[in-house]
This record gives sequence, structure tokens and C-alpha cells, in this order.
Amino acid sequence: EGADGYSFLLSDNAEDIPPAEVGTADLVKSFTDIPDGIHYFHLRVLKDGAWSGATHAAFRVDTTPPLPSTPRVEYAPQLGSPPLVYFETKDARAGVDHYAVKVLRTDEVSNTEEDITPFFVETESPYKVPVTFPGKYTVVVRAFDKAGNMRDATVNLVTPTVALLSEQGIKFRNY
Repeated sequence: EGADGYSFLLSDNAEDIPPAEVGTADLVKSFTDIPDGIHYFHLRVLKDGAWSGATHAAFRVDTTPPLPSTPRVEYAPQLGSPPLVYFETKDARAGVDHYAVKVLRTDEVSNTEEDITPFFVETESPYKVPVTFPGKYTVVVRAFDKAGNMRDATVNLVTPTVALLSEQGIKFRNY
């Protein structure tokens, strides 16, 4: 309280000192277009004609999503067993936090009621794709970093055209 003004500096050096001149009397300062990386906000206060020592606050900026990746499908050797989707990516700044997956039916009989997972489901690799009907599917893998950035990767898979359905018989394509 009672400050006559403030001197501040935004830099990449942890030891910088703002100059002994009033830059603003405002209590709020915002910045835009700060590049990714570690930055430092330095502040000095002028009160009753005397400057305070510098206060330093470090902060990180991360606007870059995780690196692109290509999921891989591995089909089970047994008929009727679900395929597995393997995925992994890296994030240079914040690190990968978690993955979420959505499975869509993409063949000619597809409609919104047949989407296998109507929402993204948080999961780990490998993901067991919960498909029971023959057809074509797209698996969307969404990677989130610890800063909240995300990147999608997709992989297509085709389940066998013949499936054994317990108590229902055999399904061949759509019959």
C-alpha cells in the first residue's frame, strides 16, 4: 500500500534487476506473445522516494502440443478377440500427462448410434479396442501434456468380416 510506482522487467535471466524508474502505477500488468520457455518477472516498488530490492518470479510458458505420433494396431491371433492399439509420444517442455481414446465406426453401416465410444475415454497403451462387430473403425488417440496442450493421432483398423456371436450365431458382414 502507498506505493508511488513500480518498475518491472520480463526477461530470460533470473538475476536481472528492473531500472530505478517508474514504469507504471497500475497494480496489474499483462503480457502477450511470450515465447515458450522459462521466463522471469522482476519487480521493484517505489515508496516514499526509495526503491525496494528486486523481487523475482519464475514462470513457464508451454503452448506447444506433444510431438506427432503414429499409433500401431496389433490384431489378436484368436477370432473374436479385440485388437490392441499401441501409442506413445513425447513432450519436450511439460511432459505427457495422459491419453484419451475415441473409437468410431467408419464403414458403410456407420451412424452416430454405432460409435463405439461416444466420448473420449482416458486410458493407457496398449488400448483394447472394444469392437464386437466386423467392420472398419478409426481410433483417435489424444495425447495431453501437463500444460493442457493436446495432439490427436489416428489409426484405422478392420475387424474380420466373420464373427462368432454367442447365442446369436455367426455374423458375416451385415448379415
